[in-house]
Amino acid sequence: MGQYGMMAKRMPSIIEWFNPLPVPRSPFVLYPPIQNEVFSNQNDMPALNAGSVPDTYIIKSIFLKENEKEKEEKALFKKTFLLYIKESVYEYGFSSEAEDYLNSRLKNDGAYYREWINELFLNHIDNEAVVIGLLRIISHIAYDDIFPVGMTIAAASLSHKSNLVKENAIRAFENWEEPRNITLLESIECTDPLLNNYISQVIQDLKEKLECPC
Repeated sequence: MGQYGMMAKRMPSIIEWFNPLPVPRSPFVLYPPIQNEVFSNQNDMPALNAGSVPDTYIIKSIFLKENEKEKEEKALFKKTFLLYIKESVYEYGFSSEAEDYLNSRLKNDGAYYREWINELFLNHIDNEAVVIGLLRIISHIAYDDIFPVGMTIAAASLSHKSNLVKENAIRAFENWEEPRNITLLESIECTDPLLNNYISQVIQDLKEKLECPC
């Protein structure tokens, strides 16, 4: 009994906050992976009773595994997607293999893949062919599925040194048909009069869509 006549309650451990289900305590399941991944030296392993691996070691082991898994998935995605960008054939009215691949990835953990797409764009921003290919792909992805990364990539591309990149960036805004981008497009001014006319036409189309969302 406690000081106030109440039964003292045991505070839940950290691992229980993360996982309300019972955590397996078998040393044959948890001990070897934790020993191998957390401790580089056998002398670093504290003396433990069988089946009493501390929660902090379990959590650290899980984090290490998840971090390594994420790195592998990121590297694989970037390599595969870059290959699609360079080799996909783009035909009007047909979805490319690159679009299908990206759509399938965005359905699962979309936030991660959007972040990795942005990293890929920044890493290849000086490569005209890669940027154009990327813009062509994301311009055919549903706006909300690629937002906000798609919009920021297209907006940044409007300042690219290549007029072909700028043209594909404008086309992305045109394809998305999203009136929320009107203010952004109105702030853009290109030195090329043809591109300026293109932007003006897209703005006009978006305003009409805003007035008559039918």
